[in-house]
Amino acid sequence: MRRIRKSHASNVLTKYAEKNPNGNWVTFRQEHGEAYKAIKDRLFEEQSEICAYCEIDLSKDNTFEYLRRVEHFKSKSGWKVGHEQPNWHLDWFNLLGVCVGGTDRNDLERFLMPDNKSCDSHKEHLETNLGYDKNWLGKVISPLESELCSEMFNYCKASGELSVNIEHANSVRFEHNDYETSAELLQNSLELFNLNCERLKLARMEVHHQYEKVKAAFIKTGDVNLFTFKLERWCCSHQVRSFQTTRDILLRECLVAEKCLISCR
Repeated sequence: MRRIRKSHASNVLTKYAEKNPNGNWVTFRQEHGEAYKAIKDRLFEEQSEICAYCEIDLSKDNTFEYLRRVEHFKSKSGWKVGHEQPNWHLDWFNLLGVCVGGTDRNDLERFLMPDNKSCDSHKEHLETNLGYDKNWLGKVISPLESELCSEMFNYCKASGELSVNIEHANSVRFEHNDYETSAELLQNSLELFNLNCERLKLARMEVHHQYEKVKAAFIKTGDVNLFTFKLERWCCSHQVRSFQTTRDILLRECLVAEKCLISCR
C-alpha cells in the first residue's frame, strides 16, 4: 500500500454532497452518470492508475473499465440518515479507486475463493460473512495516512509475500490506529485486505522476475547505460507503477540500481 495524496479542491461530488447532505451513493451514480464517471476517473488519476490497496495496474490501456471500481473505505452501508456527518456515501475523503479483488472471471477460474479475494472484495467478505464492523478507520491502515511509505514493508523474494518492517513502522505514529503499535496496524491491514493471497504473491513475483532479468543483463554485459535505460523502463522512476511498493523494496536492496537511477535524474 502507498500513501495517496487526495486533492482538496471542490469537485462534482463535494458540490453534490453540499446540496444533498443525506444523499446516497446509488442515487448519485444513477442520476448523475457523467459526474460519477468524472469522480471515478479523478480517483484513479490521483492514484496513478493503481489499486489503492494491492497496487495492481488499473490503467485504461491495460484493463477493462469494469475491473476498476470505487471503494468506500468506511463502508457506505454503515452510515444512516441522522448519523454524524460527513455522509460516508458522499465523503470525497472516504472514496478510493480499487480493483475487483480477484472476482473477475479469469481469476475466479484460476484461483480458489474466497481465499484469493483481496482489497475491497475481501473486506466485503469479512463484513458479510464474519460480521466485521463497517467502520474500518483505525482497524486497517488508510492509504491517506501521511506517514505511510514503502520502507514500512519487506518483500520475500522466495514467496512474493509482503511483511511489516517492524522497526521502521514503529518509528512513526499513525493518526488513526486502534492497536498498541503501528506495526500491528500494518500487519492487520495485510491480513484483513488479504494482500498476501496466492494470486497477489504470484503477481509480485512476476514483477520481481522482470527486475532479475534486467540485473542479469547488466551482469552479463557490464553496460551501465543499458542497465540504467532498462531500469528506468522497469521502475519508471518519474511515475508510480503497479506494485510500486515491491519495486521500491527491490531497488533499495541494490545500491548499484539506486545509484544508476539517481545519476540519471
